Amino acid sequence: MKRELIDRAGEVFHSMERWTAFYQIESQVIHIMDHWLRIGAEALRKDFELNPCGSWQCSAWGGETRDTHWYLSGDGEPGEVGIGLGIGWREFELHLIHGGNDQEARQRAVAILASAEFEPLRILTGSPEVRAERRKYGSILSIRNFNPFDEVRDPAMRARMIAWQAGQATERFVERTSARIRQITDDLMITRLVRELNIRVGKGPSA
Repeated sequence: MKRELIDRAGEVFHSMERWTAFYQIESQVIHIMDHWLRIGAEALRKDFELNPCGSWQCSAWGGETRDTHWYLSGDGEPGEVGIGLGIGWREFELHLIHGGNDQEARQRAVAILASAEFEPLRILTGSPEVRAERRKYGSILSIRNFNPFDEVRDPAMRARMIAWQAGQATERFVERTSARIRQITDDLMITRLVRELNIRVGKGPSA
């Protein structure tokens, strides 16, 4: 594929204007991805607003419209400051998060999640988060290669292709991403485990 692209470069960039435009666009790829992911995220949240799932609600995560946070809401629920789900960053990662950004609570959650009882939740939401820049936003577990598009198999292109889907094929992006999230939020056992985790984390010494 790379050889083919190189061989065809002369056809595609047959003028200096095209070659210059390529470099101008390339320097803006990160900003283009962010813009497309915001379009997709807003449509995704609208889908959950129109088709709610039980006690789960969602909103922009951390004030960033590109990222989305799902949490249990209602009487007796911790809401946004409890344990929930998040899709974040232009890398499009799935996270189990503590929305209160309480590092002690996060550590309690990590310890509790290690028990066999919470294995089904771990399977769906990934491995313990080790990156400091993610932990400061409350991440507990993460799936870095989260991908609602099974046909997108190239790890190096995954995030770019998902961003394109979000901005240019938004309805399909919402359908696929919503289906993957609803595998978690529509699962009564998983919802029960998240609720139980919230209860146990909230009983910590600094709660």
